[in-house]
Amino acid sequence: MGVGLAVFFITVYTLVRARFSKAEFIDQTSLNIKFATEEIRRGVVVQGGMCIVHLKNDVFFLNAFRVKQSIIDGLAQSYTRQPRTQNDRLWCHKREYDVSDDTYPINRSTTLKVLILDFRAVSFIDTSTITMLTDLTSEMETFTDGFDVELRFVGFSLKVQERFERCGWKLVDGGAPGGGDGLEGDRVFEEVRCAIEFPVMGRGVELDFEFEKGKGEGEEVMVRYIGF
Repeated sequence: MGVGLAVFFITVYTLVRARFSKAEFIDQTSLNIKFATEEIRRGVVVQGGMCIVHLKNDVFFLNAFRVKQSIIDGLAQSYTRQPRTQNDRLWCHKREYDVSDDTYPINRSTTLKVLILDFRAVSFIDTSTITMLTDLTSEMETFTDGFDVELRFVGFSLKVQERFERCGWKLVDGGAPGGGDGLEGDRVFEEVRCAIEFPVMGRGVELDFEFEKGKGEGEEVMVRYIGF
């Protein structure tokens, strides 16, 4: 009786926790600060237009929409263009842009180009996760200025990777020789650091979901070096 009751409460707690879980969004500014303090001696290069999403729990039908919405909310805060009014201007000489330009976006330094999804804490997904990511790629067009955002995955478990492959999602080992230079699929890395340092190349995945061919080849990329 006691064991059964304990199992029941653990199951309910796990489902409730998963139901209300959100993804942790790390934008370009926070990413620069994080790696400036933790990795400065390793020569880490944080490239422009890059952000990370840490998935803290398994993603399935109970929380897939909530996870997607938390990602969209993070992107909207970091990459939505907002005309700056006279009262919004901050007269600081350390700003990287010209403060006399009233049309410059407040919360946005560059176009979104790379979205890194950290799956290291995820052991299970279902088809709702695949559908969520498909919808996410379509909704991200609002923040890309026409650039096909490159998706990079980190820390796939064997079961998670098998689910992606069964759904027809083309994946490339980012750590393999060449790292998928041919843009034949979304890259999978073992470590977040490797996903950050891989050059921005644009997205060129041909999926069953009819994604468009990548347009990022040859496009100029803003690179920010930290620790110099």
